[in-house]
Amino acid sequence: MLKIIDNFSKQYVEALAIVFTESNKTWELFCQNIPMFTEINCEKDIELVARRVHKKYKNTISLSKKEYEQWWTEEKYDVMKTLSNYFTSPKKNILARVCITPLFVRNIKECSFLLPTNANKQRFYNIATHEIIHFYYYTELEKSKICIDEDKAWYISELIIEPIIKYLFPDYIYNHNSYDFDPSDRLLADKTVKLFIEKKIDFTEFVRRMMK
Repeated sequence: MLKIIDNFSKQYVEALAIVFTESNKTWELFCQNIPMFTEINCEKDIELVARRVHKKYKNTISLSKKEYEQWWTEEKYDVMKTLSNYFTSPKKNILARVCITPLFVRNIKECSFLLPTNANKQRFYNIATHEIIHFYYYTELEKSKICIDEDKAWYISELIIEPIIKYLFPDYIYNHNSYDFDPSDRLLADKTVKLFIEKKIDFTEFVRRMMK
């Protein structure tokens, strides 16, 4: 089940810290949109300013939450039911935290991710479906006990999103993935996901082929 929530969280602070410390250009653009964030001069300032921003934009966050909840009930595909035909379902509810964020950080252990405010319906579906697929993939990966390093597991999880959406949710116009993948890796992912969706290979073989 997807639960869309709007409470302040440490996950939100962590996302801001990543952008503040690792992406100057993104942070500058973000501060142009939300000038209050220019008050942050070091990492220690982030949580205090983030709480003030969350409080100031409480109505915007709440309205976005209600809109996203409505859109999710109207969603054409039962995304989570469909994915459960191919992957093990996460044991926890998946939490989507609505906040003023430039980065959609996910926490695999907590089964949660961040959603921005004021997204249109297509962007909301793109972000939510993208993140939900990650949780199903990682749940199945953990169950399978496949020996794979963390960076490779992450790379595969990002690479397979687009073809999974292509084959399982064909009416979605997907434009959320910003990674510049090698064309040969994209082709491998497309072919391997297609075989997996057609149930011609199991998950272990699916991952083995993606690890090449």
